[in-house]
Amino acid sequence: MRDEGSGIIDISWRLGREHSYRQDFPPADQLGARPLSVHRRGIPGVGDYLIAPCPAAPPAGRLVVEPREARRMRARLLTFGSIEIDGRRYDHDIVIERGAVRKRGKKPSKPYRDAYGHTPLSADEETPWGGRLLIVGTGVSGSLPIMPEVEREALRRGIELVVVPTAEACRLIEGLDRRDVRAILHVTC
Repeated sequence: MRDEGSGIIDISWRLGREHSYRQDFPPADQLGARPLSVHRRGIPGVGDYLIAPCPAAPPAGRLVVEPREARRMRARLLTFGSIEIDGRRYDHDIVIERGAVRKRGKKPSKPYRDAYGHTPLSADEETPWGGRLLIVGTGVSGSLPIMPEVEREALRRGIELVVVPTAEACRLIEGLDRRDVRAILHVTC
């Protein structure tokens, strides 16, 4: 299966569940319609398949063999005001989009602070809308207000919005492939 535009071929469906095998190639428009062939060879310590381009294909990129467990994102709420994602500690609210972590930009939501008593999550912020699921961690005690516009925007885009306290959001993230994670995590209150 080709991940459109990225130039990555993922054939884990053919090779079993323990590992994900990807081969990096140029994007589809540069590669053309040349298929890959999968040969049963026995790669020492990895598996029983060898990925090779068909004879007419351009030279292959590098082979990436990555255990599926390595694609899982690790997340845990450490203490009030602190969270750990994949072994790195953050002392501020974060946004996770396809495994990439960045600081949450709350500035667009500041004008609504007086109405909610706390800076809410608003549709004005940079929200990772790209997937089918958006997880919002509402803090240690679940006090982060979510504006109705965020819920309406999620509904309009057909995205399931999961709003739970941050500790539970971390448990949900633990079970996901990092490429599927889109989350906003509040680390205080």
